[in-house]
Amino acid sequence: MKKQYQILLIISFLLLLTACNYEKDTIEKEEGVNGNNEKFNPVGTISAEIQTYAFEEAIKESELIAELEITEKVRELNEPSAKTIYKAKIIEGIKKDSKLTTDNLHIMQQGNSEWIFNGNEMFQPGEKYILFLKNAINIQEEDTYWILGEETGMYKKIDDKYIAKLSQKDEALADIEEKKLSDELTKTEKSSKEIQVILKEEFKEKVKKSLKRN
Repeated sequence: MKKQYQILLIISFLLLLTACNYEKDTIEKEEGVNGNNEKFNPVGTISAEIQTYAFEEAIKESELIAELEITEKVRELNEPSAKTIYKAKIIEGIKKDSKLTTDNLHIMQQGNSEWIFNGNEMFQPGEKYILFLKNAINIQEEDTYWILGEETGMYKKIDDKYIAKLSQKDEALADIEEKKLSDELTKTEKSSKEIQVILKEEFKEKVKKSLKRN
């Protein structure tokens, strides 16, 4: 019964994710009309190729790898591209940045309320992730980081046991993937993003072991 509950919980989580098509630098925006025949602000979509990183490469390239909680939306940017900045609090630093002297930081995500980037859901306060991060420059908020590989470097917490790599499966994580659960999800999930469900604590240990080797 517990296993069935976990499967239903994860399927419900994945059904909330939006599929996307990877087309290089495709931008679309259309105006809409609501039920009162009033125009509302258009929501556009940006479909873009992103640089991706294999597991070991992502660990080396990241300046900070942390399990964290999104606590607050700060503001949106439109120039030079659509982005949103959030406040976040570190739950556990896995690869620490010596320049960061607090558990509080800012995370910059591609997209905003007017533009959807690669079909990605925007972060919401209370959500928890493991993120691979790089220092952002020329941003007024202190301790701001951008996400290495964007959605391919996002691991969203499903429950205490599992996290979901939100795009592009990595063979290096196959040994900690919940294969039976993945089989169940394959039957119901139609996303082109190759979402990969993996064991959270085993993933953190895998990162730590890689850091010790290097």
